Amino acid sequence: TVQIKGDKATYNKEENIIKVSGNVTIREEDTLLNCSQIVYDIKRKRAVIENVEGQLTKNDFIKTRRVDRLSEKEWIAYDGVYTP
Repeated sequence: TVQIKGDKATYNKEENIIKVSGNVTIREEDTLLNCSQIVYDIKRKRAVIENVEGQLTKNDFIKTRRVDRLSEKEWIAYDGVYTP
């Protein structure tokens, strides 16, 4: 189960897109990310996460300007640092 919290959330029913912004936290198992915004496309199961910093697993950390989640196993990070 993924838990996303932020200051503001909107849902575009026509496009099936959820946007959460402002002091966003994303929690799932060992993952804890802080970011400024996440935009999630429910149909395509893709996300764009802005200004990301946090823990991916117990031993993996990331700090990056942007992450594109293309699938459960494929992510692209831009202008950042990954520390295993």
